[in-house]
Amino acid sequence: MLDSGSSSHFTPHKSDFPDYELLQSPQEVKTAAYTIYLVGKGTVFIDHIMMLKGKKVNKTLRIYLVYHLPCLTVRLLSLGTFLQQGLSIYGNASRISLLANSKLEVLQCVPHKPGDTIYCLKGTSACLQSIHSVLWKTMK
Repeated sequence: MLDSGSSSHFTPHKSDFPDYELLQSPQEVKTAAYTIYLVGKGTVFIDHIMMLKGKKVNKTLRIYLVYHLPCLTVRLLSLGTFLQQGLSIYGNASRISLLANSKLEVLQCVPHKPGDTIYCLKGTSACLQSIHSVLWKTMK
């Protein structure tokens, strides 16, 4: 899920990380209602489909730095982090696109369901053996 309020990228699944570093001690994170704990960090690869010139294209995205937050129920991609790293945004009711150098689309999020205002990346965690192309490496 693309989240404009998230301070970083997060996943609840340790299996998403081909490159994982356990934190020396859990780091406290405060939400509006709870205190939760980060337990690790690393790199995540996401296989996803983009519509480019009217055709579906399979792509793989590499994202670093992603935090492991086991209590989440969904993966969160931080819109603010992407923008701070130099990506720009274009959006309409049918999709939100993130662009490198203001022209190369590297990520497309679509409404969770028709008419929804929650936009999600339609993809799956990629294993290293399935990586054919890396579009964008986000760096902290």
